[in-house]
Amino acid sequence: MGFSSHAEAKQNHWFSRKHQAADAHVAVREANEARFMQKFDDAQHRAHEARNRKPEEQLARLDKMFGKGVGAQRERVKLARRIEVAKQPKPVATVTAERGKKGESPKRSKKSKQETR
Repeated sequence: MGFSSHAEAKQNHWFSRKHQAADAHVAVREANEARFMQKFDDAQHRAHEARNRKPEEQLARLDKMFGKGVGAQRERVKLARRIEVAKQPKPVATVTAERGKKGESPKRSKKSKQETR
């Protein structure tokens, strides 16, 4: 009375408790893996949305979620630093007559070359 496959034996309930326990374990593992992947995908989606927000918007969202100044302390420090950097004026690269274009070394006259030797 042998069965040709495990699936056939399972349909006819002809396998041991050991097999039943193993099948239950596999089902739990698959459910846990599916739950983990869903949480992972959700986290990636939230991180993508947070990256696309301005620091002020993200800070306002944290205040709404947790209360003003409560929770997510490290994230709040990072956002405050980004806001401060954004407020500082950016240095403007200027072209001077002596240097010429940005990145070029200053041009020396023949007289100054002889003095340095």
